[in-house]
Amino acid sequence: MMVLTAFSVFLFVFMASAAPSPTVKIGNKDPRIYYHGRWDDTPRTWWAGSGLKLNIENLKSLSLELGPRTSAPAPLGVSIDYQDFFTVNATQGITEIPLSSDSLKPKKSTVVRLNVEGWQSNQIDLQNIIVNSVYGFLIPA
Repeated sequence: MMVLTAFSVFLFVFMASAAPSPTVKIGNKDPRIYYHGRWDDTPRTWWAGSGLKLNIENLKSLSLELGPRTSAPAPLGVSIDYQDFFTVNATQGITEIPLSSDSLKPKKSTVVRLNVEGWQSNQIDLQNIIVNSVYGFLIPA
């Protein structure tokens, strides 16, 4: 009986640590996403410098879900809290945006800016923005 209980505790701890953190999908039509530049209604863009801005409370994880019209790869400029831009090569499907340890420090809000880097053969087809479910609530940008 004691062996079964110890095994049950081990299994519970293992499963809890292996389980991915729950997330929330924010649709591309959410009014709290601030788009700039030229975007189609889908929303899709291929114009250099077009992008979006988000202000997210207690950001812990960030991914983009991109549709089938996304170029492969599509370089995106990403800036967290107005720091220098870095490039993320996005592709169709889920692309995780890496967050530095500084951007993960506890704070009320984080500003995320994403810009299309190129114009030729570079298209972004945004479906959803995926953030951590516990704290990933958008506030007006």
